[in-house]
Amino acid sequence: MTKSTLVAGKAAVTSSKRSPGKGKDASKGPNPYSPSPRKAPDEKKISHNIKPLVNTTGTPYGWAFENFYNAKDFVKDLSNRNDALIYFGGVEFKSFTNLTTRWVKSSLVGVNLWVMHIDESKVGTDGSFPMEAHIAYANKIARAVIHDNTFEGDKVDVVTLNLSELQVADLDSYYSTASFDEAREAIFQESIQEASAEMESLI
Repeated sequence: MTKSTLVAGKAAVTSSKRSPGKGKDASKGPNPYSPSPRKAPDEKKISHNIKPLVNTTGTPYGWAFENFYNAKDFVKDLSNRNDALIYFGGVEFKSFTNLTTRWVKSSLVGVNLWVMHIDESKVGTDGSFPMEAHIAYANKIARAVIHDNTFEGDKVDVVTLNLSELQVADLDSYYSTASFDEAREAIFQESIQEASAEMESLI
């Protein structure tokens, strides 16, 4: 056996141990290193936003509720002054004396919002809203509507919004008008109050 024959034999053994290249056999089956297909996000889902509003002084102004049509009665009930407890989504809410909710059709903050305002002039009085619980209250409302499945699985987000002076003035205009309406309602209710017992007995 010549030297050249031994070298050829070794070369043949060495070549037989090599891994197959990217030929026909290597292409069989899925590539184990390819990323799994990602599920496309559902863009049709509406985000129902609770926006804790912060005044220019850094104090809480209230909350804006966006796309809260299905929960409008609940939001309005939160500003009741009848000392009634509210239960929603298995969560209990206390009543406070200085919360007022209004429908804001168009404003610098947004359109088609329910806005609940904290009357700062009554802060610290009996039954007033505890200002330190501003964000916690928004989170509690979010939990309630999620537990109740009010929006049928749609997203609920809590996003804090720092108001500018113009935004504050714009929102305040809704509440000054509302105060006039409330005063007019109070005068009307007083005008139709019951007469004396003797007079009432006649009718």
